[in-house]
Amino acid sequence: FGEANRQSYWYSSAVRAGDQIHRAGQDAIYNISKLVPEQIEQAFVNVDTALKGAGSKGWPQVYRINSYHIQLDQEAQDAMVRNLKK
Repeated sequence: FGEANRQSYWYSSAVRAGDQIHRAGQDAIYNISKLVPEQIEQAFVNVDTALKGAGSKGWPQVYRINSYHIQLDQEAQDAMVRNLKK
C-alpha cells in the first residue's frame, strides 16, 4: 500500500527525513475484522510494514506513539498492551 499510494495519490504513510521516519495516521485497513482486538492487531502490522518500507527495522526503533481509540474498553486496552509488548 505504501508505494501504490505514493504513485497514485502522491501520498506516503511513512517518510524518511534524515535519520528519522515520520508516520501518518494508521487504522486497520486491509483484512478488516469486526472485532476491535483484531483491528488493533492489523493496525500494528500495517505500521510495521510502512516503517520497514521506509527503511526502518520496524517497531523496535519506535520511541513514541500517539494512540486514539473510539472504543477503549478492557478488551481494547488488553489488545494494545499485547501488541506494545511484542
